[in-house]
Amino acid sequence: MMYGNTFPAVAKVGSAHAGMGKMKVPDHHAMDDFKSVLAMTSSKFCTVEPFINGDYDIRIQKIGDHVRAFKRVSVSGNWKTNTGCSMVEPLEVTDQYRRWAE
Repeated sequence: MMYGNTFPAVAKVGSAHAGMGKMKVPDHHAMDDFKSVLAMTSSKFCTVEPFINGDYDIRIQKIGDHVRAFKRVSVSGNWKTNTGCSMVEPLEVTDQYRRWAE
């Protein structure tokens, strides 16, 4: 596995969701450790991308013709906002959000 981008990074093993199978990798030394653990799993793939530090994330959903948007803020102080420990605030669906959804 090669990763030539910036640190910290987020590594995700397999197709897990809800914060499972993800870890924040602070530097290339920790990435070496992560790769050695990954080699011991039966996972078929993993993805790694630069970590983006943010106060919240925005989710946009489209179900049928209905589009909604909301903001998630972590209440646990964890960098993951999708682990069931977040507050959700509805947002107005802007034209830009609607274009992204469609």
